[in-house]
Amino acid sequence: MAKRDDYVSKLDEAEYFLRQMSVNVAWAEPFHFNLHAFLSAARSVLQCASKECEDGPPSKYWYDQWARRPAIKFLKVKRNFNIHDGTLRSDTGVCILTRSADLPPEPCKEWDDVWPARKHYCWRFRDWPEDDVQTLCEEYLSLLWLFVREGAEKGFLGRESGTGEEP
Repeated sequence: MAKRDDYVSKLDEAEYFLRQMSVNVAWAEPFHFNLHAFLSAARSVLQCASKECEDGPPSKYWYDQWARRPAIKFLKVKRNFNIHDGTLRSDTGVCILTRSADLPPEPCKEWDDVWPARKHYCWRFRDWPEDDVQTLCEEYLSLLWLFVREGAEKGFLGRESGTGEEP
């Protein structure tokens, strides 16, 4: 069984890797390394909770309701694939150029200096078209924070008082 602090620590770890994904969004390899680490850290929250919720119908039912949420189910499958079957990659890296709405009618020589392009990189899973990977992971992490808070309030999670360290 895990203490509430153990859950918070894993959520903080997942949040760190989510921030690193954002920092490295323009570079495929570091982005995906951080995605893999994010999914593992986030998944460990649910794995610990699953063990805590095995002891009775109310907690097991509550856990199952959370585990059925689409984003949670989807990213569990992605994490499991990455750990057990192969290397997870988002399907596409898209670069979108945007410019200010105050563009001159005709481009001039200094156009790029005055109105520089902004690049926005967007990674997507083909089987989750609603959101890009970053947005989906942010939603997942938000759900996990709510999950842990609600589980603690209901007395289902974070009941252990030990340190979690091996004797």
